[in-house]
Amino acid sequence: MKFNRPTVEVATAQKLLLRHVKELEAERVPLLQSFGRTLAEDVRATHPVPHFVKSGMDGYAVRAADIQGATPEQPAVLRVNQLIPCGAVPALPIGPGEAARIMTGAMLPDGADTVVMFEMTEERVVEKNDTGDTVPVNATSTNAMNTNATSTNATSTNATSMNATSNVNHVQETYAFIFKEVPLGRNVSQIGEEMSEGELLLERGRTIQAGEAALLATFGFSTVPVVRRPRVAILTTGSELLAVEDPLQPGKIRNSNRVMLAALVESAGAEVMALQSVPDDVDQARTIVRDWMTRADVVLTSGGVSVGDFDIMADLLDTWDGNLLFQKVEMRPGSVTSAAVRQGVFLCALSGNPGACFVGFELFVRPVLHALQARRNVLPAPFTARLRGDYPKANIYARYLRAKTTFADGMIYVEPAGQDRSSVTVSIKESDCLIVIPPGGGVSDGDLVTALRLPTAL
Repeated sequence: MKFNRPTVEVATAQKLLLRHVKELEAERVPLLQSFGRTLAEDVRATHPVPHFVKSGMDGYAVRAADIQGATPEQPAVLRVNQLIPCGAVPALPIGPGEAARIMTGAMLPDGADTVVMFEMTEERVVEKNDTGDTVPVNATSTNAMNTNATSTNATSTNATSMNATSNVNHVQETYAFIFKEVPLGRNVSQIGEEMSEGELLLERGRTIQAGEAALLATFGFSTVPVVRRPRVAILTTGSELLAVEDPLQPGKIRNSNRVMLAALVESAGAEVMALQSVPDDVDQARTIVRDWMTRADVVLTSGGVSVGDFDIMADLLDTWDGNLLFQKVEMRPGSVTSAAVRQGVFLCALSGNPGACFVGFELFVRPVLHALQARRNVLPAPFTARLRGDYPKANIYARYLRAKTTFADGMIYVEPAGQDRSSVTVSIKESDCLIVIPPGGGVSDGDLVTALRLPTAL
């Protein structure tokens, strides 16, 4: 079978894999540990938002009927009966001729139906004595439109008046001068205006990101129902591989695929449960693979899938006692990418070349990991763009070029991120998409091409 493997198209290989996916079970985790996880069930609003009538501005809560016709020349004058900071419950209702000084987000008092922003008002404090006389104390203006009105405000008190009232009890009162009529309900948020109780908040399969986390916190979800993270064992083959910390040796290279795959697995929301090297021995490899398939949801291997004398994964799959899905895909790089299933656990065998390993993961492994988590739209999203540069190389199979996107003149452009060789690692760090070059002849600068969008961050 090493030399006569039947080939399948990329789309067919993806369908074969996804057909065997059974979504993982749910678990509850603290909200702060849910970021990047997938919701296991629909979440609904536990109360309306807002759940009380609130002010949308810093200003005065009033009755709209009391400020009809208000102008700078003829302001509405309302007695201020309380200050309502955000988070406080109003102490008093608002009656005719009254107002409350109120802050943004604070609860509107009973009787009030409108909020006038401070910029349209002026606050004045006066003293009233037992005989009903008033003595101005101060005036605070917040808008230039108040100029005409403030000219009527007394700013001095003569000595005779002070002496005459020195033995009379004085009470200070605050008044709001409203210089503009505003419509009923202005700057007020009603109960349930943003969301009603029981309304669908977040649907099953949605990934929890910043916005989702904020909504969950708003409605008091301190724990969240999420799909369990897939457990992945990463096995790398090849006697030429060194540990990252080892010094270089003639004929050997450091094991970069192990680290790359671990990062990719984490970025897909899964959990790396093992990082192990596999010796170039089929029987030992079979024992190791089977052992991890009893503990993991996915066993992911790198290397050993080609037709060489020491390509042990190809030999292992030739005698596979489970469901062999495919051993060759009509694609470059990574045509030898293989996959199998045994008792519901996936074995995904990727090329040992870093570029081909990366492409294989994005086309086949990430979709499986996302599907296990019940995520939506698990396949890479296609988009159309113009190619920068020529790609004249003829292809027997579709070619997937690691590439980067740019934007100019209202158009999306894509261009290869570096050398198009499966052994090249450097271009991976620049890639945010894969350009799909169909079988046959090459493509030229400016041609419209299809590309597949890739995740750009963990």
